[in-house]
Amino acid sequence: VNCHPHRSDAANAFVVIHNGIITNCRELRIFLEGKGYKLESETDTETIAKLIKYLYDTLDSSLSFRELVEATINRLEGAFALIFKSRLFPDEVIAARRGSPLIVGVRADEVKVKSSVPIHVQQSPPHSPSARRPPSIRGHTRRSSWDDVLDVQETPAEFFLASDASAIVEHTRRVLFMEDDDVAVISRGALSIHRVKHTNTLERPILTLDYDMQEIMKGKFAHFMLKEIFEQP
Repeated sequence: VNCHPHRSDAANAFVVIHNGIITNCRELRIFLEGKGYKLESETDTETIAKLIKYLYDTLDSSLSFRELVEATINRLEGAFALIFKSRLFPDEVIAARRGSPLIVGVRADEVKVKSSVPIHVQQSPPHSPSARRPPSIRGHTRRSSWDDVLDVQETPAEFFLASDASAIVEHTRRVLFMEDDDVAVISRGALSIHRVKHTNTLERPILTLDYDMQEIMKGKFAHFMLKEIFEQP
């Protein structure tokens, strides 16, 4: 029960992968258990999964998946890199970070990939009255535009999420380094970057990694975790 991803409930309404530590985990556990949510493990990650389910159950029914994630991370203290999936919001992956690294790899025709992705800034918190919309459109995050990432709109891009470039460089060398409080939305081959907090930066650059493949290859090991374990002094 302590392995990732962690689930919000038996129906897997939301699942979460987390790298980092949530320092207000104990307070959140007490709060959620008081609301009737049963936790299956002692991990801080499961607390996040239960928290987003609680917000889904109690907040404005028109909130999108992205807005639910933003409302969730606004209630977290500590360092985290998070990836969210939900059966209630199919075809979407939401990623967010604060204090822990998170990288988005972009694989597409090199000619089509732009040099940066624009940032979309939320003007009010996702749980405030001014952010409300008609309930009929729940479940539809603002559609990410291929224009955000690609120069032409013929073929969707592929995206990879990792905490370190070594995990994705075998798939692509084009990467976007997320900053604290960035929220990435990946949906149907498109990517967009959002923020609730104000920023003076209007875009995130897409960089080309200059790595020597031989230095980061997994070698004889099945995956990077095994390589790290056996290479410990």
